[in-house]
Amino acid sequence: MIGRFRPLVAATLALSLATSMVPLAALAAPKPGVSDEDRKKAIEFYKQGQAFQEAGKWEEALGKFEEVSKIVMTPGTRFNIALCKENLGRFLEALDDYSAAERDAKAEKKAETEKKAHDNGEALKTRIPKLVLKVPSGLDGLAITLDGKPIDPANLELSVDPGKHKIEASADKRVPFSAEVNVAEKESKEVKIRLPEQPKDEAPKDETPKEAPPKEEPSTRKVPTVAYIVGGAGAVSLIGAGVFYLLRSSAKNKLDSSCDPTSLVCPPDQQSNIDGGKRYTLLGNIFMVVGVVGIGTGITLWATAPKSAGAPKSEEPKAEPKGDDSKGEPKSEPKSEPKAEEPAASIRLVPYAPGANLGGLALTATF
Repeated sequence: MIGRFRPLVAATLALSLATSMVPLAALAAPKPGVSDEDRKKAIEFYKQGQAFQEAGKWEEALGKFEEVSKIVMTPGTRFNIALCKENLGRFLEALDDYSAAERDAKAEKKAETEKKAHDNGEALKTRIPKLVLKVPSGLDGLAITLDGKPIDPANLELSVDPGKHKIEASADKRVPFSAEVNVAEKESKEVKIRLPEQPKDEAPKDETPKEAPPKEEPSTRKVPTVAYIVGGAGAVSLIGAGVFYLLRSSAKNKLDSSCDPTSLVCPPDQQSNIDGGKRYTLLGNIFMVVGVVGIGTGITLWATAPKSAGAPKSEEPKAEPKGDDSKGEPKSEPKSEPKAEEPAASIRLVPYAPGANLGGLALTATF
């Protein structure tokens, strides 16, 4: 049985071998402007490209066939370039190369290459996916790009390579559109481009200048000087009290280290520390009382000081002319008697006051 088909198998193998040898023969033929050394390089590159094709390494094979094309381009070389691009998913480029290979082969009367390029191109056309863009009508300034390249808005049915693609669109007074779509072989995908109107700006505001309300000067508090004096004296007294308390503490520490804690008896030489401690205690208490009273009085004077409310600025009234009386003499305005000035707040030290116990001095104040 096998013997009956042996001649057919042999003929098929022979035809395949002859077909693969045709491009090599075309490369080996002398070409104007191509040296023998370059032809040898082209043949070597072509063989390497075929080896990569058989191993399924289409990227490497494409590189070798493109090296051949830089030296000399033949229909067979262009056909192999198209075949590599087809297997790399670059369908549109491959279709163009198949068409060019078919055209060149027909011109050079290479029927076998012409037929293979035609058949491969027709088969590839059925695998090329499409994108169908749906765009609202009546848009001004419409612009659409596919993968960054502008396209004609009148032609919205696009042949593309399989894979991911980015679509962007814009129009006058519309919100821009952007989307990524993934399309497979033989797929026809519809993409609706939505370009909504931009939000309208708010209604124009009334730009009529309005009269500004009269500015009021900020109210100020007239604090009498005595408040600062009394408050400052109180602060100084508190500092003095702190100093005397520190001296008292120092004297007490010396007594604690020298006196018997059980009998509370101190040696005679510590009498000066005992007297000093009593004196520092007395002075510290006095300065503390004076400081507290001084600061309290100063705060009270500040808090009870009258405020002068600011009045709105207005135009000064114009002075009216004074009229004359019946005798032709100018009228004289009644003179106002000078008011007695109210005594200002003050503070003073007097040499004696009832109940004074600080060496005959007393602190008095009038408000």
